[in-house]
Amino acid sequence: HNGGFTPFTLDVSDKIRPGKNTLRVECTDETTDSHGARGKQNEQRGGIWYTPQSGIWQPVWLESRRKDSIADFTVKTDAENKSVSVFTDYENAVQITVFDGEEEIIKTEFVGAVTLNYDFSLWSPENPKLYDFTLETKSGDKISSYFGVRSFGVGVDKRGKKRLLLNGKPYFFNGVLDQGYWSDGLLTYPSDEAVVDELTMLKNMGFNTVRKHIKLEPFRWYYYCDKIGLTVWQDFVRGG
Repeated sequence: HNGGFTPFTLDVSDKIRPGKNTLRVECTDETTDSHGARGKQNEQRGGIWYTPQSGIWQPVWLESRRKDSIADFTVKTDAENKSVSVFTDYENAVQITVFDGEEEIIKTEFVGAVTLNYDFSLWSPENPKLYDFTLETKSGDKISSYFGVRSFGVGVDKRGKKRLLLNGKPYFFNGVLDQGYWSDGLLTYPSDEAVVDELTMLKNMGFNTVRKHIKLEPFRWYYYCDKIGLTVWQDFVRGG
């Protein structure tokens, strides 16, 4: 795999042997010698440039998976109609269960795709409403995830001025430029607790937006923004 910001998977099933196995993950980081996306890393830090990261900085894990399992799924929300569509690559029936807190509000089976019609509350920084759901196959494969129903766009206000919209209405995005660098880990944040503390502090200071500057974070970071109630303006990762 090439690239330091995008995720990838590798099936190691045919490499596993009875007894003890060793899995070694290697990373060669050329930093500024390559023409790939490197964000604000530079071998000569200073000014607007940061000390480069060496090695692996995002989560790595090994997991077992059934042969008959859901490999991928997509969730698309429709804020105007307050509906949610779920798509899977699974060829057989999938049961979806949606929860509002602890309450089960939807339970149905589908093959390939389904549209859920319900009076979903719209997500906003003032009301960071999220819904948990599970996808489960008859073979026993089970996935847990979540969604928030919202929309972003551009529209014209009463004066004819173009405005940024949240859920179809003009919204003032009041935010910070988040470099995503940590004094003790560079691109790697020290713990989930540190992320939650920082994002909560920003929310308590009155901000509703984080512009993620020339970096992609691990997916959990975006979940915490959804949960705490912060919109994210995502930069591309530049290559210099």
